[in-house]
Amino acid sequence: MFDRTSVFPVTRNEVHEVTKHVHHHRAPTDESVKALRELEQAATAKIIDSVRVGDATFECVVHVMRTMIDDTVHLKAIFSLNGKKLEAEYTAPRLDYDKAKAVVGLRDAMAKEIATAILLPALQWLDRDPTFGRLR
Repeated sequence: MFDRTSVFPVTRNEVHEVTKHVHHHRAPTDESVKALRELEQAATAKIIDSVRVGDATFECVVHVMRTMIDDTVHLKAIFSLNGKKLEAEYTAPRLDYDKAKAVVGLRDAMAKEIATAILLPALQWLDRDPTFGRLR
């Protein structure tokens, strides 16, 4: 914005000319912030549209069983995720059995199995990445 020229004397009576360009850094205006947000949203939408994810199929059957020997209630979920058969189980003493807690416990057990089945193969590349070992 402003150009200024300075002359500095140097030893041996030499003169060097230095030119500097001064920039003013101003706060962004409302219009520029709005334009930036629109560009960010458009870029995010492009990235999301470019990712191709296949359809996942999920089927589940839950069995509720009581074991008389140790007086416990077992909830066993047998489910299929993309053709792969998985199992999850939740066990509680019959006297402390609460349906809401049992559903949450079984859900957490199923989530652990699903996460292991899906995310572990997806993250296998970290073992082969040479930079990943240096981040620790």
